[in-house]
Amino acid sequence: MKTVTYDDAEWALVPRKLTPEWSERLSRRTTGMPGLGFPIAVLSGAIEELVRTAPSPSESSPFQLAVHRWVLRCFGPEIADDPVERNHRLVEEAIELAQSCGATADQCHRLVDYVFSRPPGETRQEVGGVMLTLAALCSAHDIDMHEAGTAELVRAWECMDKIRAKQITKPKYAALSDNDPVLTTAASVPREG
Repeated sequence: MKTVTYDDAEWALVPRKLTPEWSERLSRRTTGMPGLGFPIAVLSGAIEELVRTAPSPSESSPFQLAVHRWVLRCFGPEIADDPVERNHRLVEEAIELAQSCGATADQCHRLVDYVFSRPPGETRQEVGGVMLTLAALCSAHDIDMHEAGTAELVRAWECMDKIRAKQITKPKYAALSDNDPVLTTAASVPREG
């Protein structure tokens, strides 16, 4: 069997456990990719080996660790470790990305209504969904997501004071309401690049 080595970022993508149920599902499916219609079962041995030898989650994501260190340095632990603040910043960035790719406000509002019409998902699975969807979006737009993420982290370190100043003007979750003057003001101020 050929030995394949992976860097830490690649290991972060490997599932931690391949359950018997998923192993059975994989054995019955094909890749669904044109020209690659072979059963996924062909890959199951390799997948099981990757899962068995994968490092622990704490070792698996140097980029995530680097970003966390930057957020701590830039904003301190109160903001860095606030799950509600992190939720809002993710939603903001996701909407800005969708907007930059041509989505309209109306489309985004309808998607919000659609998502909130259903029960909440399991957080870890939704994180995986966000990562898969971001990778697919980047592929569709011919963007290297790892290069873009690294470049943005470098830029963030270079303009930390500007980012801190901008953070002060962002709406806080306690103040997020339709009548919030911060939201009204923030909506009229052009964003930085």
